[in-house]
Amino acid sequence: MLIPKQTVIPSLVRVKPGALDRVGIYAERDRLMRVVLFFSQDLIRQLMDRLTASLEARDVRVLEQVSIESISSEKTIELFQDCPRNADAIIGFGGGKALDVAKYIAFLSRVPYLAVPTSL
Repeated sequence: MLIPKQTVIPSLVRVKPGALDRVGIYAERDRLMRVVLFFSQDLIRQLMDRLTASLEARDVRVLEQVSIESISSEKTIELFQDCPRNADAIIGFGGGKALDVAKYIAFLSRVPYLAVPTSL
């Protein structure tokens, strides 16, 4: 078994009231102006509206929105292959599956990953 020599952690973690409404600011600061959004299928509409409003307010363009319900390795690879190549970042929004898929596609795409969990 190989033991990792380094651990990668997010460079920015915000857990506070109003953080959802500031995602656009966080993206803009790092010049992540074109994003792909993967979200949990059962996400509350008002939460999605708040996130997209935050991005729009900072002129962050959502290239594609992908709803995640059930997922497989094959489907994840298909999503990666269909993912716009001009994205500056991948956003995972919601629960476990959406965050996991977004994180893996960001890794494969070699672009930053923004996690927006709704369970905290």
